[in-house]
Order: sequence, then C-alpha cells, then structure tokens
Amino acid sequence: MKRLAACLASCIFAGSVSAQSLAESEDVMVVFDGSNSMWGQIDGTAKIEIARQTMGRLLGSWADERRVGLMAYGHRRRGDCGDIELLLPPAAGNGAAIREAISGITPTGKTPLTDAVEQAARNLSYTDRPATVVLISDGVESCERNPCELASELERTGVGFTAHVVGFGVSEGEAGTLSCIAEETGGQYFTAGTADQLGDALDRIATAVTTAPEPEPEPEPEPELPEVTLKAPETALTGEAFAVSWTGTVSGNDFVTIVPAGA
Repeated sequence: MKRLAACLASCIFAGSVSAQSLAESEDVMVVFDGSNSMWGQIDGTAKIEIARQTMGRLLGSWADERRVGLMAYGHRRRGDCGDIELLLPPAAGNGAAIREAISGITPTGKTPLTDAVEQAARNLSYTDRPATVVLISDGVESCERNPCELASELERTGVGFTAHVVGFGVSEGEAGTLSCIAEETGGQYFTAGTADQLGDALDRIATAVTTAPEPEPEPEPEPELPEVTLKAPETALTGEAFAVSWTGTVSGNDFVTIVPAGA
C-alpha cells in the first residue's frame, strides 16, 4: 500500500497474477513526500537531500524496463491536505525523469500520505491488477485519516495488494502507525535513521519488488481409478442360482456382495 528527495516516496507496483518476472509485468508509482518535515536534518544534512541522493538505489536498472510513474504530495501549498499531484504517469525508461522531477520538489506542506497512497492505488487499477506500494516516509499522517484502516481496505478489495514501508528518521511511536501499513498487507517494514540505513532499506525494497514470488505448488493429481464394470441379471427368484461377473479391480481384495435394495 501501502510507497525521496522532498519526500515520502511510495512505489506502487501493479502487475501479472502469475509468478513471472515482475520487472516485465508490473507498473510502479513512486509517491514522493514533499511535506515540510523533510527539511529536518540527520547528521547535519536535510532529509530531503539524503532522500534525493539515495533515490537511485530504489529505482536501479529495473526502472528502465518497467513502467514507472511519480506522484508527490505536500510540495506546493501549506496546510492543504488536497495537495497531491501526479507528476509523471507510468512509462518505461522514466528513471532519469523521476530523479530530475524530485530534484525540483521543495518541501512545503502537510502529509496526506493516506490519500496519496489511495490515489496511487486507484491510478494503477489495484482492484483489477496486482499492486504493490513502497512507502518511504519521514513522518505520519497529518490530515486526519487512518492509514492502517486504508491498508486493510486496499488489501481486502484489491487484487494481490502489498505495501512495503520505510520509516525514515521517525520516532518509535510514529513507526507503529507506519509499520501497520505493511503488516495489514503482508509487506515488509524497515526503519532508517541515517543515510546509510536509508540506502540499505531502499536496496532491500528494490530486491523485494523485483523478485518474482514463489509459484503456488501444483495440487496433487487425483488418483486414476480403473474402469470397473459389473454384469448381473436385472432380477432373480428367491433361491435361484445366477451368474455375476465383473472386469477391472481397484485392489486385490475387491469382492462383490448382495445387499437389500437401498442399502
């Protein structure tokens, strides 16, 4: 569900129902956190700058082959919970364009991450196709929506919906409201308190979303039973001798017996 330079970055991957290469089948939406809190610093460097510098570790080479888009929020207006914008629709070879667009985002407003994840899911037709959101957030929802409830709803109504989440420089209390997005959808949650940790988390997410899932095991085939036929008269008198024969057996202990009708 639940998906970096001025950024809460979220990547949504929607793709094939089969266990083929996700890089060949799934679309990706990067939902970027442009909220004002991204000006906060870690070891003397603004989180927005750290996120910009490490964005490439999330996109990697797979972004050149898969359809990838960019959505941002909180990057244009202060105090506006509706400040969510689709900057680049999903397209192949969008990696460089996404990094350039992120470099121009200035952290400004609030954190409507729940609405952003929901809009991204709908943009990728999550009710019709598998969808994965990768959310990298430096803070929690600030627009009075419950991201955990949304994650549960997306999981329930979507086709194979999954969210991987990175909490970037968040407190222990804030981490709980982010990790539930992953937990509700069967995804993975990572915490990152430094630039190196953020890079490592992005590497792990890139691996998770580009690795094909294990195929469902084939069901055991039903045992093939031999064809059995029975030959006997339709009726017989009490005490009368009659012949009964059959062809085919299931086991060596098979036998024929006579019981009352309807037994």
